[in-house]
Amino acid sequence: MQVTFGPQAARRVLRYELERLCAQAGKTHFDVGERLGTSRVAFTHMVTGRNLPAKPALEILMSYFGSPDHIPRMLELLAWRN
Repeated sequence: MQVTFGPQAARRVLRYELERLCAQAGKTHFDVGERLGTSRVAFTHMVTGRNLPAKPALEILMSYFGSPDHIPRMLELLAWRN
């Protein structure tokens, strides 16, 4: 059974998953910011919901966290932003 929800819930799940995968991979926000070529604060804004990652950044993050199998689901959640 496919569960659907609105953009607010999708955004919340996306934020939670980013933070969970980051912690699971043993990465700090500083490490992630460096990998993306941005600051620690830029990634922190992603996990707090202030900003959402772009599709290329999300793909980089999933690979960096060692979770490339999560890319389709994360992209599906990201698509809810519009």
